Amino acid sequence: MITKANNENYSQVKGLIIDTDLGNDIDDSLAMLVAYSLESAGECNILGVAVNKGNYYTALYADILNTFYGRSELEIGIARDGKTPNDGPFARAVAESKVDGEYKYPRSRTVFEMPAVDMYRKLLANAADDSVVIVSIGFLTNLAALLESGPDSYSELSGAELAAKKVSLLSVMAGNFSDVAKDECGNAGAEYNIRYDIPAAQTVCRHWPGETVFSGVEVGKQILYPARSIEDDFSWAEHHPVVDGYNLFKKMPYDRPTWDLTSVLYAVRPGDGYFDISRPGRVEVDDAGITHFKEKPHGTHKYLIVNPDKINDVKTLLVRLCSRNPETAQVCL
Repeated sequence: MITKANNENYSQVKGLIIDTDLGNDIDDSLAMLVAYSLESAGECNILGVAVNKGNYYTALYADILNTFYGRSELEIGIARDGKTPNDGPFARAVAESKVDGEYKYPRSRTVFEMPAVDMYRKLLANAADDSVVIVSIGFLTNLAALLESGPDSYSELSGAELAAKKVSLLSVMAGNFSDVAKDECGNAGAEYNIRYDIPAAQTVCRHWPGETVFSGVEVGKQILYPARSIEDDFSWAEHHPVVDGYNLFKKMPYDRPTWDLTSVLYAVRPGDGYFDISRPGRVEVDDAGITHFKEKPHGTHKYLIVNPDKINDVKTLLVRLCSRNPETAQVCL
């Protein structure tokens, strides 16, 4: 197995920060599994997890997943004004589930106090230039706060300056870039991750200083994670926190869109051709939360486009990444 300890090239791979509303939908949980497997393959170095859902159990569930996959040391930052503060359908239930009076899933901590913006500033300040990739699979609350942050004990640079200097790619699951997707989203086309914090989305789209690639709602909707995998491919674990969450989220069996998984996959493997890519341009978010893309030759924004011929290949890969047994499976993925 390739690990941080024995991979000579590990320090050369991109650092990955995951910003998630973990607990609102099950695809965030599956996206975390994709990241763990790609890190185990030596393709990225997960630096930390920022949670943008304003609920304690989001952070606790993130820690449970990290701990389950041997990453209890990862930083976890919390949003200052996290949206959707409700418990959600499964994170609390999984965190509080017990067997014989003991918690089913270990956790490394129960107190989460570090603001996500501080975590970002700390991690970016300590990173080499152009060495970090951020994947946003939830609201853009934390990234807007980073852009608006000023110099502090971590760095004399502003948040925008840190992002420009340290971050090579921002991979975002947000927006909709097809007429069909806009019609299906409702609310005049406002996609979920945009709709609940429109000002933050506007700030990031207007002011993020580097390359940004969007995976719109239409992408993950065309590539469904199969219920069969949840039922059959995780038998290596007597109990699994994502399998439990998947079963709680909706009545089984159901296939779920791979929205957030696509952004993680692209963030780590941007050159592998799993998706087609739009021409460069700019994404604008209006006051109703609708995303508008305008082609511009020197624009820093692009969006993913599903290649119908590759849907099955991408789905197969995502299933392999998610269901991989970290103790016995081969790392070559």
